[in-house]
Parts: sequence; structure tokens; C-alpha cells
Amino acid sequence: FDLAGNQLTLGRVSLQGGRVAAALDPRGMLDWESLLAPTPPDAPATAPDAAWRTVVDAVSIENVAVDVYDETRNAPLGLALLARRIGFALTAAPGKDGPAIALSRGGVELGDIVLSTGPERSPLGSIARLAVEDAAVDVAAQRLQAAKLSIADLRTAIHRQPDGQLREIVLASVPDPVTPLPVSHAVAQWSAALGEFALSGLDASVADTSTTPALEYGVTGGSVTVRDIDTASTTPLHLDAVLPVVQGGEIRVQGTANADGSAADIGLRVSKLDLMPLAPLVAAHTTLQLGSGTLSADASIALRSPPDTDVSLQVAGSAGVDNLLLLEAASGARFLGWDSLAASGISFGSIPEHLNIAELRLSGADAKVVVQKDRSVNLAAVMREPAAAAASATTESVATVAPAVDGTPATPVPAAASAAEPFPLSIDRIRVEDSLVDFADYSLVLPFVARIEGLKGVAKGISAAADSRATLSFRGRVGEYGEADIDGQLAPFDPTRYTDIEIAFRNIALTPLSPYSATFAGRTIKTGDLDLSLQYKIDKQQLLGKNEVVLQNFRLGESVKSADAVNLPLDLAIALLSDSKGRIDLAVPVSGYVGDPKFSYGPLVWKAIGNLITGVVTAPFRALGALFGGGQDEQLQALRFRSGSAELMPMERQRIAKLATALAARPKLGVRVPAATHPDRDGYALRRLQLRREHAVEMGYELAAGEDPGPVSYSNGKSQRVLEKLLAAREGESANDTFAAGWAKKQGRAPERVNAALALVGRGSADHDYYRELYLYLVQGTPEPAGQMTALARERAEAVTAEFRARGVEAARVSIGKPVPIQKASPAGVMLPLELVAAG
Repeated sequence: FDLAGNQLTLGRVSLQGGRVAAALDPRGMLDWESLLAPTPPDAPATAPDAAWRTVVDAVSIENVAVDVYDETRNAPLGLALLARRIGFALTAAPGKDGPAIALSRGGVELGDIVLSTGPERSPLGSIARLAVEDAAVDVAAQRLQAAKLSIADLRTAIHRQPDGQLREIVLASVPDPVTPLPVSHAVAQWSAALGEFALSGLDASVADTSTTPALEYGVTGGSVTVRDIDTASTTPLHLDAVLPVVQGGEIRVQGTANADGSAADIGLRVSKLDLMPLAPLVAAHTTLQLGSGTLSADASIALRSPPDTDVSLQVAGSAGVDNLLLLEAASGARFLGWDSLAASGISFGSIPEHLNIAELRLSGADAKVVVQKDRSVNLAAVMREPAAAAASATTESVATVAPAVDGTPATPVPAAASAAEPFPLSIDRIRVEDSLVDFADYSLVLPFVARIEGLKGVAKGISAAADSRATLSFRGRVGEYGEADIDGQLAPFDPTRYTDIEIAFRNIALTPLSPYSATFAGRTIKTGDLDLSLQYKIDKQQLLGKNEVVLQNFRLGESVKSADAVNLPLDLAIALLSDSKGRIDLAVPVSGYVGDPKFSYGPLVWKAIGNLITGVVTAPFRALGALFGGGQDEQLQALRFRSGSAELMPMERQRIAKLATALAARPKLGVRVPAATHPDRDGYALRRLQLRREHAVEMGYELAAGEDPGPVSYSNGKSQRVLEKLLAAREGESANDTFAAGWAKKQGRAPERVNAALALVGRGSADHDYYRELYLYLVQGTPEPAGQMTALARERAEAVTAEFRARGVEAARVSIGKPVPIQKASPAGVMLPLELVAAG
């Protein structure tokens, strides 16, 4: 004791071994509260004669067990722990606003921490060790700080109940009504600082029991480190977390954040997260079963929450789902799958609202489309409709009814379309590679199955904007030598508003189509090949389409009973329609209103074909005069190439195979292949390809060597800006104004040019025709790549000669002729003529 200095100093205060137990009864009262008798309210306050200062160099508490039991909650909660070591130095002195108490050199080590519930003390979570190093508390400064807080081996489980609430929150909450404990003064505004928070050995699980079975993910051996935490400082804290997922995969989080939540910059990486735990969710909403799949993602997240303004969230990155497999739950058959679906260049923002994906790449997809016996399609039957939603939809469908007039039954009035603006979603490009579609039709007399393999192509300009149009271009293989092409435009989120798609099937063997002929014609197909061009044009739900059908060597087989078969003399019709080469060429227009609930495309087509055949067989002489004269089309005399391409297509390889067989029987006969191009068609195609490559590079796409960049979008804002940029680079900064003025003079109005700022988030001009004209103008002004016409001619000749050699024709019997211009072309491509010559 220092009486002169009013100071009490203790060297060391130590408590070793012991137990503290306390319980809160349902009223919130401590069972030991009676031991702490408060000062009577009317007792006079006494002031000390002198202001004493107390210093304790060391307070040490070791191995004290603590057990707290709280019955004020919905379920009694228990907390048990062992205070292995608590130590600190204490200084207490009078202060202006009360006692100035300070703790320093503080250290805490707690162990065997268990949070439990219920009388049986069922565990909710546990911590093997919790330690605090170099802690200090300054009551006067209202400051709490520590060098490090570490937690080892935290184990817990979180459960979402069927009612949507978290079980742990329900257990820990206080039942209503609650009598609040009296508060004598306002809570002080304290600040806190922590040099490092380190969590290791994290084992946690999250289970959603609202699905059956429960949806569950877990983390094992996880670690979380946070450094530089200070609520009184603007210096951002640093976060680093590694969370290995029990079911497969890993989640990593790194970044910085302000302690007050005003800003955060976080990097998130998800590596091969197994999606199988989501199987209950898939089963709850569809008739499908999840077979496999992994998710990977890499994102940068920026959060800004300035005072008095809206919170801004910006996300940029990439994501992908690999090895996805969806099975039909009833049969276990494959419904949909793919090797890889990767989204790159993802940009999401809340201010302004937008979600843009630069590219979506699908590889190795395998889809199944089935028409059932009742002619329903499996794609529409996989989604489960919740009972509540169905009831609500039924109620709404009959709620608005037009009143009866003159005894006419009342009819439902369709609800007005929502005027709300769609969320600004856009996808610059979707690329499909090495995919296939299995098609089966069980509604026919004989079941039909077909497969489109090697499906590849590009869709561009997908946008939720009301006036947007996506551009499509896809290719596939049907059978050994058949091919399928899909090209055109459509409104991606409302195809009944606008669609202009052409689907072409070429060189398709007709024998597998016998189920269709058996159903609608009552005959099987014995022989024949098919070229089919389908045109779908829909404008404001009005269909104006055309089907061009070309049948080669078509012969019908035996009769099959079918209630849907047309009663017509088909053999006569085929004889009349077939030209001298056994070729049938039909153009079948179709039209209708797709908004009609009874609309069905198939019956329209068959009705049109029936009308055509009826006209032929009822007026054979007139039909004969109209169909006479088919020309001299020697199939083996020329090979078809797409304009600007040297790729040998399946049908042309088939023609070479037939010619090679003929050459094998005539050893003195050879074939000469000219190195040839079409000056107009190939030149234009090469210029167009050159421009599309320049456009793709400016768009930021990474193209492999020789990769076709796909079509140019006329509706995407970024694409429109690139077209203007290319024109300015060629003709100067004023070129776009000059072009726009010329277009305005021709059209009688000024074009709506793309806004540079809105283009950054995928919003473009609605004047798609203007940018299509700009694209065509750029194509015309693109110089022909030097030497490419000569190289293309040589590549075509070498591709053909190599195919002949692969078919067993000796190299001496196949030669390359002089370069010549190709004279013959068709909408499908240019025709490279072949010349038979004497070998040797």
C-alpha cells in the first residue's frame, strides 16, 4: 500500500482449478442473483475519502470449468467450456466519467467448448481450442484490441427446416412476449482491433430438410484468416479462406473489405464443386434425376455502400459446368448431358442493372427429343408444376370473363401483358461444338428414331430487349453422308413475335423415314434420298413458311394400315412428279396463326402436300406439262463446295466414293481435278470471312487458327459499335456520319445510332437493318485477301485428290489441272467440275 500516493499494487492474483455454473430460468433470472443483494435505492451514496489507484501486475486463472444453462430460449441452451488459462494485468484509477479501468497483456485459452440444446444437452457445435493473444481493454478509451484470435477444430451443422427457417436460429430465439431486462444506461460506442483472426480445422455442414432427401453440403479441414481488423480505422481488412467441400471440390475466397461494410473487393474461386447434392432439388422441380456434374467459377466481386446512396454490386468473371448428366427418373434413360458448358466474360452489375455474358461455349452436348404416342413432347413434360401454382393459374384463367351478349357464351379475356421492362440480360455469343441430338417419334405407326451428330455452330446477339434478334448458324451430320444446316434470326425470348429460320437437310436416306410415310401415306419407303429445306417465318404470330422437298430415286414399298393415311394413287403421283433422273422437286407453302391454341405445324405440312398430290393425280396431263424439263444434272460430274470453303462435305465424299468404285472397274480411266474458284461467289465469301474475322477480333473473341468466327450480330450494341469502328478505321472519323446521311436520304429518316455507353452493357440500337446495310457496305469495301483465291483453288483440288487416294485410286490416275474459273453455282454453293481423262 502506498498511502501517500493512494495506490494499491498486487504482484500476482492466481486462481487454479474450480468450477463456475450458472443458469437462467425462463424469466431470465440468474439462480445465484439472490446472493448479489443490490444496494437499496434509498441508501446514501458514499464517496471515498481519497482517489485510490489499483495496479495488479498479473491476474491468472487456470483450469476453471464453466457451465451456463439458459432456459429463456425456445429450447434451453447450454454452454460448457474449460478456461485453461486466462491472464492479464489490471490498472484501475478514477476518471472523469467514472473509473478508468485498463487490462493489458491479456491472454485467453479456452478448450472443450460445447454449445448444446435441451435437457439432454444435445450438441449444436463445438470448438476444441480458442485462444486470444496480447489482448488489451481500455474502458476509458472504449477500446478493445488483441494481436490474434485463433480457433481450432470448429465443428457445427446448420439445418434449414421444411418451413424455411434455420433450426439453430429458432432454438436460440426468445419466445414472444419477452420481458426486457432493465437497462440503466446507453451502451457505449466501443471500437475494436484485431491483428489476426485464424480459424483452422473447420468442419461444418449445411442441410436443407425442405427437400426429401435433404440437400446437404459440408466443409472439412477448412481455414479462414482475417487480418488487420479495426473498426476505428479506414484501413481495409484482408480475408483469405480455403474451404474443401466434403462432397467434392473446393471454395477459395480472398480479398479486402472495410470493417464498416462500406466497401469490399473479393475474389471467389470455385473448383470442381460436385453438383450431386443438388439432386433432391432437381427431383423436386422436374421429372429428371441428376446423374453427375461439377461447377467451377472464378469471379471478382466489388461491393460499394456509400452513405445515403444505393448499394452497388459489380461481379466479373467466368463459370462453367462440366460432365453434366440428367436422366429420366422413370426409365433411367439419358435426357440431357454435356462435357462442358463454359461462360466467359460474365459481367453483372446492380447500378446500372445488367447481366452480360461475352461467350457461352457448349461442348459435347447430348440431348434427347421424344414425341410420345399422344404427340406430346418430352421437353414440355419434364417440369413439375407446383399444386399451389397450378391452382392459382386455374383461378386466374377464369377470373376475367367477358359478359355474354345475346345469349352467346362468355369467353375468357386474355390478361394484359406485363409492361415491366425485362432485366437487361445479353449473351454476345453462344458456341456449340461436337454435340448431338437424338430424336424419336413414337406417335407414328412404326416408331422412328434419328440422330444429328457433330452439331456445331454459333448464335449471336441474344438479348432480353424487346426489339432484339438473335442470329443463328448451326451445322450437323445425319447418318453417314447426310447433313443438316440451321440459319436465321429470331426474337430469343419470344420467337412467336419474330422468327426467320431456314433448316436444310441434305442427302438424307429416306428408308429411316418409313414410319412417316407409313402413317401419312400408308406405304413404307423402299429406296430414296431426301433434300429438305424448311423455312419458318413468323411475324407477330403469323406464320408464312415454305418447305422445299427434293426426293431422289424415290420408291414406295409395301402397304401399312394407318387411319391417318391419305387415300390417293401415290404410285401415279410419284411417276408424274419424277423427272428423267428419278428426281422429285416439291415446293410446299404453309401458313397459319401460331397464337391459335389449336395450331399444329405438322398437319399444315401434310395437308399442303396432300393438296399438291391431289392436284397432280386429278389433272395428270396438266401436271406433266408443268413438271417437264429437268435439265442435265450429272451427280458425279461436279462436287459442291460452300462458297469460300475447301472443306469436303459428306455428300461429296459419297460421290467420290461412287466414282472411285467406277474407276476401280476401269483401270485405264483417270480423273483430273481443276484448281478452281468462282470469281464472284468465292471472292465475296472470302471478303466476308475476312471482315467477320476482323469483327471478331475487335469484339475480343479468341479465334483458333482457321476457326470460322460465325455470323455478325446486327442487334448487339457492342457489335454495332465495332462495325462503326471498322468503317472509321477504313475511311476516316467522318465516314459513319457520311454513311448515315446516305442511308437517311434513301430511307427518308435518320437512323438510330448505337449509344456508346449503353453498348457497354449490351444495349444496342433498334435499327438492325441500318447495321446490316453497314455490314454489307463493309464487305463490299473489304479487299480480297492477297493470294487466298489461288490458295483456295489449290486446297480444293488437293482435298479432292486426297479423298480419291483414300478410296484406293492410284496417285498416278488422279491429277490436278490448270486453274480455271468455276462457271456453275447454286444457293447451296459452287460446283467444282471434274474431268475424266485417260490414265498414264
